[in-house]
Amino acid sequence: MKSFRIFEAGTQSVVDQERPVGGYKSKEEVFDKPEEKTNVSDIRVKYSKELESLLKELEDANNYVAFELLWLGEPAAKYFNGLKIENVEVSKVKDCFDVTIGGKTHAMQIKNFIKYYFKNLLGESEVTQFLRMYQSAKTGEDIEATAIKVGEFNYNPKDVRSTFLSLVTKT
Repeated sequence: MKSFRIFEAGTQSVVDQERPVGGYKSKEEVFDKPEEKTNVSDIRVKYSKELESLLKELEDANNYVAFELLWLGEPAAKYFNGLKIENVEVSKVKDCFDVTIGGKTHAMQIKNFIKYYFKNLLGESEVTQFLRMYQSAKTGEDIEATAIKVGEFNYNPKDVRSTFLSLVTKT
C-alpha cells in the first residue's frame, strides 16, 4: 500500500504525489490548470481583401501612410500589438476601421489606429491627407486632388472667391 503525504495549503488539504517531502501546493496549482497566455507579439494584424486593395490603390498614388499600413500586414514586420487587434476591415462608419479584438468587432477611428502603431512617425497633415484619400477611394471617387480652376480676372465684389483667386495667381 502506497502512502501519500498531505500538505496544508491554507484551510485546504491537498494530496501531492509528485512533490518530495517538505513542500506544498495550493489547491489551485493542483486542480486548476493555468490558462495559456497568448504572447501579444504573436497576434498579427490581418487586413480584409477589400481594405488591402484600397490601401494598395492609395500606395500606388504615393501615399506614405498607406505604405506603412500595408507594412503591418507583412509576415516579417515586427511591432507591438498591445491592443491585440486580429483583423481590420473597411467600416461603414466614416473615418473608421472595423477591428476585431478577441472575437468582437468594434469601429475604431483611423486616426487612433495610426497613432497607436506609428506614434511619432506620421504627422497630423499626413494622416488628414490619408483620411481624405481613403474616403474618396472607399466611395469610388477619384483619389487625386481636384485642381482649382482660375478664370480671367474679373472684379466682382459679390464673388469674393473668384476675385481673390484671380488676384493671387496673377501676383
